[in-house]
Amino acid sequence: MKNIILLSLVLSFMACQPTETTNFSVITGKIENNTAKTITISSPDYKFHKTIKIPESNVFSDTIKSKMPSFYTISFANKRINLYLEPSFDLNLNFDTSDPENTLVFTGKGASENKYLLKKQNLSKVLKKYADYHYVGTLTEADFLQKMDSVKQAKLLLLNTTTNLSVDFKLIEKESITYNWAHQLNRFQKVKRYVSKDKTYKISDNFYAYKKDLLHENPKLNSASSYISFFASYASSLTSEAYKKDSLIDYEVTYINFIADSIKNQNLKNTLLYRDAQYAITYANDFEKYYKIFTDASTNTYNNAKIDAIYLALKKLSKGHPSPLFVNYENYKGGTTSLKDLEGKFVYVDVWATWCGPCKAEIPFLKKIEEAYHGKNIAFVSISVDTDKAHEAWRKMVKEKNMGGIQLFSDKNWNSKFVTDYMIKGIPRFILIDPDGNIISSNAPRPSSPDLKKLLAEYDL
Repeated sequence: MKNIILLSLVLSFMACQPTETTNFSVITGKIENNTAKTITISSPDYKFHKTIKIPESNVFSDTIKSKMPSFYTISFANKRINLYLEPSFDLNLNFDTSDPENTLVFTGKGASENKYLLKKQNLSKVLKKYADYHYVGTLTEADFLQKMDSVKQAKLLLLNTTTNLSVDFKLIEKESITYNWAHQLNRFQKVKRYVSKDKTYKISDNFYAYKKDLLHENPKLNSASSYISFFASYASSLTSEAYKKDSLIDYEVTYINFIADSIKNQNLKNTLLYRDAQYAITYANDFEKYYKIFTDASTNTYNNAKIDAIYLALKKLSKGHPSPLFVNYENYKGGTTSLKDLEGKFVYVDVWATWCGPCKAEIPFLKKIEEAYHGKNIAFVSISVDTDKAHEAWRKMVKEKNMGGIQLFSDKNWNSKFVTDYMIKGIPRFILIDPDGNIISSNAPRPSSPDLKKLLAEYDL
């Protein structure tokens, strides 16, 4: 009897203990035709980043520690595979590096969710027209809303008719589809203005009513790209409104300030800060101020180290530092030209490409600036970062638009040393260099900006 009572007490005690839950998932796989020595796995919120070594057998296995369901990206040899993992998943994936998209096979626990993501990816290709801004910009507001709702319903239909999906995944995915829909709506007015060239175009007063129910922050969605994009576009719309009221504000600084002040969830905040800072800090008018806002607000050490490195490199591009050089770039008029050839003159550099709409929009203003400063001690240099395939398109555009100044074709497009040394991540980009070859501004005002003439006047030009 005593033994029975003792056994009952032991069982009762065990039943009262908290159940240990799995807080990691396992991924295994085999890679065909592999040449990469490593692959990286990272989450869109940049909270997780891991490098996995690939053995000669090309069979890999690793564990991903996480207490919450999350989306991830496997990166290798400039290619990517999207994954979804939950704690306790034991997922196997096999693929061929020559065509991962069409050879990818999932098995094991978690296969259903990841097979669904492949189907969703294929559906998005079918629906890609509805995300193209050239097409969207031709729609009326009513047509746009109807088509976006149709896209949303098509994605929900796929989700609801796919079997064997986990409860967590279905909830996250349903929200993700809604946020993707909302992100497209966030962009509509801006896209419509750009395509129609009507800067006064305004959506109806109740258009943004949907935002009210979506601005709540949900930690479970921190790794969902559409959720992240929604809040990014929301901050962008706030910045655009501020810019309309005061065009003298630093757009990049204002944007990151909205993120730092408005987003409460720290993981989401970290994601949005880093997502923007990778690029925006390189063309913020006041990168010192931008950097301070970022470092004060971001708590992700991996992200911070990346931005620290960019910041230190940018300091070398500050006023007074020697300018990076371009050497022997092809000159439209014949021969080659190097920055050293222009010593003794101020040099205003325009980095552009034939496919870049905002670049082409600046050409008429640049021609007027060149005329206004004709005969003065300043050279106007336009450097195309077009690929070799677009070489003839470059020559044709220079001729057709009667572009003046010194027209150059970079040696390795975006990989040209001058471009990478200046950390140029977006074009058009304008640079002003003094007669001694030192930087005046690594992010000079555009020709269309009145600030350019003010800057040149400081140097008696």
